[in-house]
Amino acid sequence: MEAKLLKLKTDLSLSTQRSVRYSLAIYVFIGMIAFVGCGPPAEKVYRVHGSVSFKGNPVPKGNVFFDPDMSKGTKGKQGFASIVNGKYDTSLPDGDGIAKGAYVIRVQPFDGKELPDYPFGNALTTEQVVKKEFQDDENLFDISISK
Repeated sequence: MEAKLLKLKTDLSLSTQRSVRYSLAIYVFIGMIAFVGCGPPAEKVYRVHGSVSFKGNPVPKGNVFFDPDMSKGTKGKQGFASIVNGKYDTSLPDGDGIAKGAYVIRVQPFDGKELPDYPFGNALTTEQVVKKEFQDDENLFDISISK
């Protein structure tokens, strides 16, 4: 009888230990989810789109980067878009919108004739830089490169 009682106490003890471990694991998991979910809200970004031309012709391929102009107090992440057949749009899957503010815009135009080491082809000109301030939720901005 005493052996059965000892076995019962041991079984209860193991069962209690498992329950405590299981409960602890659940609390840790819930805590991790709460920690990950608690952060600053995502920055609101806005669309910029338009056309890009070089010497009056649509740029076949390239990139447009929107760097926040910190000298004017604009903070945040860089926006970007690919140029395809003379058009760009930060709202497309290969782009990323911008916050409102002043930006230094870098344009990299290419001829679109793919080469082994140059997937965008040859550069039409050196990287061009323009500055612009965006204050709207959706911005149309056409870029014309003449040199």
